[in-house]
Amino acid sequence: MTTPDTAAPLEVEGLKVYFRVRRAFGAARSIKAVDDVSFELKSGETLGIAGESGSGKSSVARALVQLTRPTGGTVSLAGAVVTHLKGQRLKRFRRRMQMVYQDPYDSLDPRMSVSEAIGEALAVRGLPKAEHAAEVVRLLERVKLPATVAQRYPNQLSGGQRQR
Repeated sequence: MTTPDTAAPLEVEGLKVYFRVRRAFGAARSIKAVDDVSFELKSGETLGIAGESGSGKSSVARALVQLTRPTGGTVSLAGAVVTHLKGQRLKRFRRRMQMVYQDPYDSLDPRMSVSEAIGEALAVRGLPKAEHAAEVVRLLERVKLPATVAQRYPNQLSGGQRQR
């Protein structure tokens, strides 16, 4: 076991995600979406999870950010186990994690400009509204998008631009 000082930023040990499925006639059973997944992600590293449709990739991601509660195993961030967080502690934890959804066409509200969508997240994080425009431009540049993208709507972006 690692200590908080030596821990990888993200450690997943024995992650399991099972779903109870109830049949119309018959006993309920469990479907194993994820069964005993373990990995470490160190600072500066990137991890890609590949597999067939239905192999559990999204279930792993949802369990990491606690949108789906793991059936077993642990998820630790910077040495702190986060698997059973609730309330404000869970909310603070989720601010440190981000999912990139598979379908970039469903990820953004079609009625909001890019600036409005990013501004909504900035407001949740407590950034004063007067600072939103500059921060939106900074964030767009960080993901290699021009500042002009801020005024566009999702239908005016390519799939790759939507994901970024």
